[in-house]
Amino acid sequence: MKGTGFIFLLLVFGILPAFGQISNSTLQVSDSENAEETPGEGLAQSEKTRRIFKIINDYQLAADEVLTTLVIIAADVKLQGRVTGNALVIGGDVQLSPEAQVNGTLHVIGGQIAGNTQGIANLQVSKDWQMGPAAVRLVMYPHTFWGISEQANFRLTLVKFGIFLLMYLLIVAVLSQPINEISALFSRRPIGSLLFGILMLVLIPLLLTLLTLSIIGVPFMLLTLSLLVPLSICGKAAIFLTLGSTLFSGRWRQLAVIFGYILYFMATSVPYIDWVAFLLVNSIAIGLCLLSGISMIRSQEPRRNISWSERI
Repeated sequence: MKGTGFIFLLLVFGILPAFGQISNSTLQVSDSENAEETPGEGLAQSEKTRRIFKIINDYQLAADEVLTTLVIIAADVKLQGRVTGNALVIGGDVQLSPEAQVNGTLHVIGGQIAGNTQGIANLQVSKDWQMGPAAVRLVMYPHTFWGISEQANFRLTLVKFGIFLLMYLLIVAVLSQPINEISALFSRRPIGSLLFGILMLVLIPLLLTLLTLSIIGVPFMLLTLSLLVPLSICGKAAIFLTLGSTLFSGRWRQLAVIFGYILYFMATSVPYIDWVAFLLVNSIAIGLCLLSGISMIRSQEPRRNISWSERI
């Protein structure tokens, strides 16, 4: 299970600065309204507002401990105490004692649950094919796990929309020539680009999984992920430009990008198809960048051959 969780760790979070335990002191939040309480009461209150986030290291919540949120990745967890909010376990098994309580949702992705579940208010277990949609939704809506209110969730959605839209507009403006080449390739070969993107949807997880099987392959996997992220962003910018250009005839590039991004944003906001649209568009975007690079290399090969023959 820990191997599965390690793969999910890389797919969900991309590249982390370091693997290991995040200090609990940085995740502790105290209640300012109880500042006049006695030291013992203040300590008890701070225990109730702790958030624990662990990677790879196993964790045990003692019977006298109370947490707000618990996130465990690629590790096993034993719950004896109480979690007042949500608990998330990716790629690990959960052992529940009879006194364990989770007032929110206990979501287990790629793991098993053993023990008494009567103290769990809401239990969600994702296995086999369900692990993919669960992980993708976690990437797309990470803030929903923290129990944010609907009003705050709406504000965060608007902020996310504006930040990403400005990012894609900036990429199209700064990287005008490569984005135009990728967009032209998508316009010339739409069917081939779509099929190649679907192929990437299968090959990329397979490649990353194979690289995790050996310690030597882990650095190459991290390098691959560091390359896939910018390829996905640039490819999506070209896709948005292409989709929007069909309406604006390529005259208003900014409006074309805005229109294309709105279509993508709406597709990734519809329940049940949001994760499908997210995976397909990102896979097609990566495939477009790779196809554009291959086409560029092939176009330069005849020139190299001609220059070499002239020297001879």
